[in-house]
Amino acid sequence: MRLMRWRHRKAWARRLRILVLPACALALALPAGAHGAPSQDLRSPDARDAARSTEQAQAQGELGPARSTKVVESTSSGDQTLPLILASAAIGIALAGLAVGLGALLRRPRSRWSVN
Repeated sequence: MRLMRWRHRKAWARRLRILVLPACALALALPAGAHGAPSQDLRSPDARDAARSTEQAQAQGELGPARSTKVVESTSSGDQTLPLILASAAIGIALAGLAVGLGALLRRPRSRWSVN
């Protein structure tokens, strides 16, 4: 009886080892593909404070004389295509690995070779 339990545990341990790597890859890939929260403010704290004080001044009607603003052009276009493609590829690879692992886990056992 104990031998059968040991074999059963060993078989399950072997099956779980097959799924560990694809499951970890999927767990790491899913958050990478998630979009940021729509209300998330990614500006620096100084820029947020300046915007907040400007909004408060406009709301109170105490906006002083118009200031000249200097426009600084950024070299980045802000295009998110490459990160989306990389995250999608990571999720696809992780799902493919999970499918291969599940296929190996659920396949029918091969018949044993016998000399008879």
